[in-house]
Formats: sequence, structure tokens, C-alpha cells
Amino acid sequence: RRGAAMAAPHGEPSPLDEAPRPYAAGSGLNDEPGYFFSLAPAEAAALRELRERLRAGGAERRASGHVLRPAETLDTYCLRFLRARSFDVDKALAFMLADLDWREAEGVDALAEMSVHEVTQPLSLTPKPNP
Repeated sequence: RRGAAMAAPHGEPSPLDEAPRPYAAGSGLNDEPGYFFSLAPAEAAALRELRERLRAGGAERRASGHVLRPAETLDTYCLRFLRARSFDVDKALAFMLADLDWREAEGVDALAEMSVHEVTQPLSLTPKPNP
């Protein structure tokens, strides 16, 4: 195991403690550089450092509670930010925290609870230019 288990609400399994599952057979991502199953030693070290810094700053639970997609683990989520910043941990952490701040400020998570009609209805009220 990669560390102490963190309790999830209501006794549910926590995605923080799950190991990523292999990507779909035809995707090619299992062997792609910078992805979980093919990390170079320096990339794996950057992932560990980012996880440790998230945990130390209290942002690990914040990240998992807001943005994990189904079947996504915190490791695969962190890797998206690390790849986007060439595995520079400082830049990846700043990018991730800015993204979390934006999601909270804009209420992005509330979209998941809304119906398609509720999300798209404001679009019908937007004035359209005359042809």
C-alpha cells in the first residue's frame, strides 16, 4: 500500500487508496510515456512528491472530492497535471490548486447534480444574432 488509508464518508471505499487499473487494451496508454504503468523513475518520484505535498497541504481530500471521474484515482488525476507541466512538481501543484479554486468559485461540481435541461436551458435565453 502507498500510505495510510483515509476514511471515506459513510464507510465507502476511498479512491485515494485504490491503485489505478490498466487502460483499455486498445488504447495504447499502458505503454505511453508519462502514464501510470510506464513511468520513468524521475516521473514516479515526481508523482510521489506531488501526492506528499497535496497531503501535507490538506489538498488531497479536496482534489478527490471535487474532480475525480469514475474509475479515476488521485494518481491518474495528478499525472494529468504533471504531464501538462513537464513533470515540474511546483508548476503542477500551482496549476492543480488554481484549477480547484476555479471549480469551487464557478460551482462546476454542481453541474453533475443538474439535469441536461437545467444545464442547457440558459443557452436558449441567450440572444441570437439576426442572420
